[in-house]
Amino acid sequence: MKMRLHWRLLIVVPVLFGSILGFQAAQAASLKDQGRSETNSGIMGSQPTWDSFKNSLLSWESDFTTPGWVLLTYAEKSGSQLGIEVSPEVQYPGQAQVEIWFHFNENRLVDQEIDFFIFDSEKKLSGIIYNQQYRGLSEKFAPQNQQPYAPSLSFYLTAVSPAMAAEEKVLMDVNEVAVQMDDQALSKFAISSTFPEGYAEKSGYGANITGMINEATLDPNTGALLAISTYLMDASKESHLTHEITGIKVEVIASLPPEIQWYFDHYDQLDWAFFSNDF
Repeated sequence: MKMRLHWRLLIVVPVLFGSILGFQAAQAASLKDQGRSETNSGIMGSQPTWDSFKNSLLSWESDFTTPGWVLLTYAEKSGSQLGIEVSPEVQYPGQAQVEIWFHFNENRLVDQEIDFFIFDSEKKLSGIIYNQQYRGLSEKFAPQNQQPYAPSLSFYLTAVSPAMAAEEKVLMDVNEVAVQMDDQALSKFAISSTFPEGYAEKSGYGANITGMINEATLDPNTGALLAISTYLMDASKESHLTHEITGIKVEVIASLPPEIQWYFDHYDQLDWAFFSNDF
């Protein structure tokens, strides 16, 4: 089954693990109220900015999740692999253009989808959903049951709120600044997460990682998401760029081009081993 958090998004939205605390009951009781007060203060300070960020993205996404086909395109680049666990079983391009074609049904859920990487001047299939079945590169195109699902056109950036992060002792701070880019006034939201001790290793990061920053650039007039940069913070408080998504564009498509429709028309005849070895 297709994971709701795609592999490329794991460094954008960390999985929140259940709290595993080593305090004795008496120590926990003595520190609980103090920690809660500091955490609540941070949440309250970030909440209005977070609400503005989330509402802008949700409003923008709602324009595209009506029944029919939608095309999401963007450029993706991986930077330093500092502190990130990478599966040796599947090879992904470090830099590529990405095309994702979504078909939304009457319930605003995706029931068909096809994904491509474009690099070295070639377009390569990386995933497909058809007839309630998903095949993708991360599973070497083995068939998985797939029910209609709700994707995030904003890369799950709002999946974890400051309050949810605080439940895992992660301190999330959200700030907005105005930036000028190509003579256009834009908004940049910085979502900084400071990890508690031991959290980085449980989440698949290296032990020396102490936090993460996601910078999301939005068009303040439309709420459209334009770019994301992700940084990991090390123990010396230095930031390291690990991932960039730029040139994000979403558009409604009246019908699929013939070369894309071909994959659905020939689904039962496709050589899945070929696509698995194509990378």
